[in-house]
Amino acid sequence: MDSMTPVEYLCATARVLGTPDDRLHFVLESMRHVFPLKKEIDKDGHEKVTLDPFNSTRIAELSGGQRRIVAIATKLFDEPSILLL
Repeated sequence: MDSMTPVEYLCATARVLGTPDDRLHFVLESMRHVFPLKKEIDKDGHEKVTLDPFNSTRIAELSGGQRRIVAIATKLFDEPSILLL
């Protein structure tokens, strides 16, 4: 986990959990208040969403609070009706 970026970790977790792409995009969009989102179109015309400036920052380099936010974001894949913090 520590060697991954927040986006890589969230995408990998979503894949393991079988989370639909639209739910993954919702979680990434929700995180933009903490980590600004950057949208790009790659050479194949696919949209690429990254958390900027943390698209190249490894989780190990994030602050403790930022790591907790990434961990909390994974809980949003389950679409909880309430989330107690």
